[in-house]
Amino acid sequence: MRALVFTGPGVVEIREVAEPEVGDGEVLVHVVTSGICGSELHGVRTPGFRVPPLVMGHEFAGRTDEGTQVIVNPILSCGACDVCGMGLRNVCRKRQIVGVHRPGGFAERVAVPREAITAPPVELDWTAAGIVEPAANAVHAWSLAGAPAGARVGVIGAGAIGLACLQVALSGGGPGALRWPTTRRAGARSRAASARTRPWPS
Repeated sequence: MRALVFTGPGVVEIREVAEPEVGDGEVLVHVVTSGICGSELHGVRTPGFRVPPLVMGHEFAGRTDEGTQVIVNPILSCGACDVCGMGLRNVCRKRQIVGVHRPGGFAERVAVPREAITAPPVELDWTAAGIVEPAANAVHAWSLAGAPAGARVGVIGAGAIGLACLQVALSGGGPGALRWPTTRRAGARSRAASARTRPWPS
């Protein structure tokens, strides 16, 4: 099968790679859509956390062999360590990340643990399905903030995650939001996100 492989500093190549081996408790996902995270752009330029050769990709969705649409949670935890026992599975002592510690979604097919996949209650269009993972960061941030409906909200940064945080805050009942920094591109994206945003006062 074909995959986009991170082969060295600043280099990714489309290569033929071996089919994934599907282990016990795993499913094969036929990748339909995959996003490129800013952390992956950094990882390609600065190897360290991501070690080549590697098939990256942790924001992706696809179908199972049975044809079910699924979204993948790329953070894999053991569920048995003391940290998992405290409900902090995202910092599990044996944590693995799909696309970092094991092959990810920049391939035609990928094997993932069955517990890492979720079938949405209604089938999403593939663009929406592909951004569920980054959007979940914004939903989680809003939850950590206490989901303060009606509060003014400040968002630092107008990248993909910042704009997702902005949208979640506004959909959660925020009367308005501040974003920083302000650039022409960031401003344009923020205006596209909502007419109720304004730049941080200088």
